[in-house]
Amino acid sequence: MATQVKIKKGGSARLIIENFVDQDYVTIPAGYKLESIVIKKSGTTAGNIEVGTTNGGDEVVTSVALSGTDGNVSALTLKLTIFAVETKLYLDVSSAATGTIAFQIQKIL
Repeated sequence: MATQVKIKKGGSARLIIENFVDQDYVTIPAGYKLESIVIKKSGTTAGNIEVGTTNGGDEVVTSVALSGTDGNVSALTLKLTIFAVETKLYLDVSSAATGTIAFQIQKIL
């Protein structure tokens, strides 16, 4: 679950999960869209990461390999634009690797 929420003027916000673990999730609030996802790797455990709208799903980000190098930063490529128009939307993070993951969102309504 998101451990930090940083909101800026103009309606953009960053949802951050520090030290994410397999099956962590973040909630995109209603009225926002997902703009980007960035990961900063921690520890030496390598693994793939997937982000989806279902437990273990990859609807948002298809499996991407994360190296075992501590401190690597990666921007993930979104497969589709995610809008949470009228209701909030949960995004599941699946990975054996660990680190900090940031979801950049923008207000649409």
